[in-house]
Amino acid sequence: MAHACKHRVYIRKGRKNTRLIQVIDSPYLP
Repeated sequence: MAHACKHRVYIRKGRKNTRLIQVIDSPYLP
């Protein structure tokens, strides 16, 4: 659950930086 919250924060702050979201999302995903 904590990971999901962090994801939302990163997506909201990194809305302009789509590439950043992919890099952060990759390691979190299984």
